[in-house]
Amino acid sequence: QFDVPAALILGVIHTESHFRKNASSSMNAHGLMQIVPRFAGKEAYPAVYKKAGAPSLKQLRDPGTNILLGAAYLRKLDRVYFKRIANDAVRRAYLSKVTVRSQIYSAAQSRAKTLARNTARLPPQPA
Repeated sequence: QFDVPAALILGVIHTESHFRKNASSSMNAHGLMQIVPRFAGKEAYPAVYKKAGAPSLKQLRDPGTNILLGAAYLRKLDRVYFKRIANDAVRRAYLSKVTVRSQIYSAAQSRAKTLARNTARLPPQPA
């Protein structure tokens, strides 16, 4: 429906959730494509439902709806945010990098929180 290559959608799903439909992250991203309701969800919602809004958790956990919203968001990235990139192959490469970078960012955030928790539990060091 949104003219997004199936390979890109599958790549995002694999990277973001490892095909777990109920996946959730500490960044409030949910579902197969790890959509954050107030960011990507809010941007994709009007394209899918023809009105302003943001998806519910129930909608994000539904695989079909999640993929539809994710495809709408990828389409918006491609056609709105990356529209000035004339070369289709280059534009698609940017889309791929955005999804990989979001995964790296999420992993780094998670690791930083774990380190902070573990550091807080260490006994005080002598001066």
